[in-house]
Amino acid sequence: MCDGIFVTSSLCFVSVYSFETVWQFPNCLGAVDGKHIKIRKPPNSGSANFNYKSTFSINLMAMCDAHYRFLYIDCGADGRWQDTSVLADGSWFGYGLVNRK
Repeated sequence: MCDGIFVTSSLCFVSVYSFETVWQFPNCLGAVDGKHIKIRKPPNSGSANFNYKSTFSINLMAMCDAHYRFLYIDCGADGRWQDTSVLADGSWFGYGLVNRK
């Protein structure tokens, strides 16, 4: 798993302000999206990395500010996880954002 970029409270304030002034989208910290990165099946992984497209992958999630700059990046979640699972509380991405890790 890759370590995320440390998001500070001042960076959060600037990002929220930017979304409101640039895009007229208030109270938005960042734009989040995920991407499945195809991999070869890891040995003894079972179906952990088998995704909905019937390929093996790992999940990359990222959050960008209003100017398309990355604020937070996380990769390594099992390919079977979809964006909602990666964002859920207790997941790497959601936990990292909430706990600044």
